[in-house]
Amino acid sequence: MHTLYARLTPEAGNKIRRALDHEAAALTKLDQHRGLRRDQLLARALEAVVCGEAVATGMGPAEVAVLIDYRTLTQGRHGDTICEYSDGSPIPAETARRHACEAKIVPIVLGGESEVLDVGRSRRLATSAQRSALRAWYRTCAIDGCDAHFDRCHVHHLHEWEEGGATDLANLLPLCSFHHHRVHEGRWRLRLDPRSRHVTVRLPNGTLHSRSVPDRLPTRGAA
Repeated sequence: MHTLYARLTPEAGNKIRRALDHEAAALTKLDQHRGLRRDQLLARALEAVVCGEAVATGMGPAEVAVLIDYRTLTQGRHGDTICEYSDGSPIPAETARRHACEAKIVPIVLGGESEVLDVGRSRRLATSAQRSALRAWYRTCAIDGCDAHFDRCHVHHLHEWEEGGATDLANLLPLCSFHHHRVHEGRWRLRLDPRSRHVTVRLPNGTLHSRSVPDRLPTRGAA
């Protein structure tokens, strides 16, 4: 077996990780890859991307998300500066400003002007803007103690779409594949406070599993 090891800049690492995740998601839909572990899928994805045999389409250049507060973006660093990639890797404010001017770099500005993030019943799947907002709050799966990266999570409707639930932030949570299955097939019960984003998880018998809040909440309307 070959072992590969790389030391990459946060920017390059985030781009490569997202490209591999995108390819791995496409591979899971092929019969010959069903049942593979996550690490096996990523190994196949790496081989396919490097060798020009990728099956995933429609992604284009790998997108990178940068999280920065509005004051830092416009005035420079301060005592409560937030300036990092979506995986939590810190970056200089100058780098974030450069990214804000580049294609395929998504700046998530906390407290700045934002897009409409609630789409009600007009569509079933979360919009790109909603995923960006959720990424600003959660680095990982919303279930307490789970370290699955946000970009490997599904956006879950707490009140199911099929039962009349809206595709609004107050009804959406990022869940990894494991916990997404626990909620649906395992009948775990999730309760979300839409203002505090406080999540309470209970098992089917009512036993408390966990309580958690996101990594951070944007300060809405702050300048």
